[in-house]
Amino acid sequence: MSRGAALPVMVVVMLLGFALGAAQLNADILWVDEMASVSAMGAEDPPYDIVRIVRSIVAHDPYSVPLYSIVGAGWARLVGWPQVPLRYLSLLFGVFCIAWLFRLASDMLNRRAALVAAFLFATNAFVIIYFHELRFYTLWLLLSLAHAWQYWRLATGARAGVASWILFVASTSALLYTHPFSPFVLLGLGVHHLLLAPKDRRWFHVLIAWAAGCLTFLPYVPLLAIGFMEAADSGVVQSKAAATVELIPMLANVFTNGVDALWIAMFALGGWTIWRNRTSQILSLLLIAVSILAALFVFHEFFPFLSSRRLRYFLVVLALALVMFAHILTSAPRWPVLVLAFALVWLAGGYHIYRQAEQWTYAAHRSLLVPHPPLHRFADALQFKARPQDAILGFTQSDLWNNGLRFGFSTVEYYSRAVLGIHGAFIYTELAGDELREEFDQRVGAHPYLLFTYEPGNQAGNFAEVKALLEQNYVPCKLLVDADEVFSQRYALRSLGCDRGYREIHYDNGIKIIDRFAEYDDEAKSLRVVTGWEVADKWQLEQYNVSVQIITPDWQKARQASDRHLYDNILTWYAVEISTEGLPPGDYKAMVILYDRYTVKKIPGVDTMTGHASDIFSVLSFTIDF
Repeated sequence: MSRGAALPVMVVVMLLGFALGAAQLNADILWVDEMASVSAMGAEDPPYDIVRIVRSIVAHDPYSVPLYSIVGAGWARLVGWPQVPLRYLSLLFGVFCIAWLFRLASDMLNRRAALVAAFLFATNAFVIIYFHELRFYTLWLLLSLAHAWQYWRLATGARAGVASWILFVASTSALLYTHPFSPFVLLGLGVHHLLLAPKDRRWFHVLIAWAAGCLTFLPYVPLLAIGFMEAADSGVVQSKAAATVELIPMLANVFTNGVDALWIAMFALGGWTIWRNRTSQILSLLLIAVSILAALFVFHEFFPFLSSRRLRYFLVVLALALVMFAHILTSAPRWPVLVLAFALVWLAGGYHIYRQAEQWTYAAHRSLLVPHPPLHRFADALQFKARPQDAILGFTQSDLWNNGLRFGFSTVEYYSRAVLGIHGAFIYTELAGDELREEFDQRVGAHPYLLFTYEPGNQAGNFAEVKALLEQNYVPCKLLVDADEVFSQRYALRSLGCDRGYREIHYDNGIKIIDRFAEYDDEAKSLRVVTGWEVADKWQLEQYNVSVQIITPDWQKARQASDRHLYDNILTWYAVEISTEGLPPGDYKAMVILYDRYTVKKIPGVDTMTGHASDIFSVLSFTIDF
């Protein structure tokens, strides 16, 4: 097949793979492993640099390596933190995998087999899962295919300049820093190099280039070794591992897109085709794939880790197997009819798996089987509607989504704080009575505006109780979203009402009070002051303190709350209660001051509502009666 004829077909195949992956980008929320990815990238406290990413992974996910997180952090700086643009990175790598698989198969076999291999790869439901996952698997697969292609060209004597050798060394290093099981890929290529590659000067050059790439990974080896030892000692992974003999039928099912009967065609045609068209290239592919497979199985025998939900470690073997399938099909008599029949059955199996989504046996999304609110839909619906002063109030059927997970960063925090930039208060649906009130008070805190958000057709069992608690101190305001899947309405504290303008203060150093208000309870002899804070740079959290005071008309300090550091659990909202018991009757003001904790110098700013410039600002004027 000519290059001109193959190009339009490849464009269609790549568009097909892109469409299948893109359709899943917003189909589900991030599962636990994806949360590990966004946490390592710095979603909790962006931006992360390389050093912080490595430290974070070593501390929380020590059996991983950092390249994908480094690339992902850079991607997040460009596109933001919503899941759809973030997941596009994996989709982009996945589409490149289709192209590189075609290139590898073309060079090793022919364009006809390469097109069929690319089609099988782009429509394999197991592969497509990772086209939409915020994980390193499509990058790992892409680098594996690119590195295998580079190796094949160098090992078979293709012309290679300095740039080719530099790229070969770089791809070796990149592979190792992308996935901890990359050595198995290198081992498979190494076995081929040892047994089948021509033993000429180029043979030694390849070994030297591999050694150079591996040397760049040496500094990270001790860190990864510690992680592997922790995983081996934990017993959690091993307890879920399957025996090797159990893994074989699982892999057989995945490799044939869920249609085990296709193996009949492969075995029937395979022996005859490979014998009739016996070439060094197909033997090379077979040797590389079997070597990687065998190495994984041997490792599994000593450190059991593979299970029905961990078959993703065989993705590289799967890609090579699909190239061999394509060779078998396109080498048989009347191959167009055979390929068409095979493709129809293949697509039917893939469609069945595709429809099962995370319910599929080998999908690995265990956490998504736990009932959960559609946090991704909530975030999409409230994008550009939520304000910095807001907090989202909702329900969760499992406390898993409120928990800190592997990095201490919860799924609720990702969708509320990282995506929407606001606080998230999701109430466990099984709570009632005093436990519910305590949970409500703890999660809502001092937030003056709440976005009451839920699924209209799936109301929580304690919905009425939560709404009653909400309406004790808050009044309903603007309806933000009223759709079949999402309902959201803003509520405001009764003392503020719905139409109050925000009272911002912009300090000269970039720190802002995004809103401030206070309430005086004459009966309880208590003043409550609430301020919302936003800093321009993280170092300012350590540099500045906040003081809230009550002053007399002649500017004498009457009472003061204990000064607080900005980092001391103030952001975003700082609420303080000051007793007025014993103060003489008269007029008073509640004032807020921002000052440098080291020089004690007050920071000047401007009240954006009045234009007044000062270094001490009024929050409330009130009177203590006789």
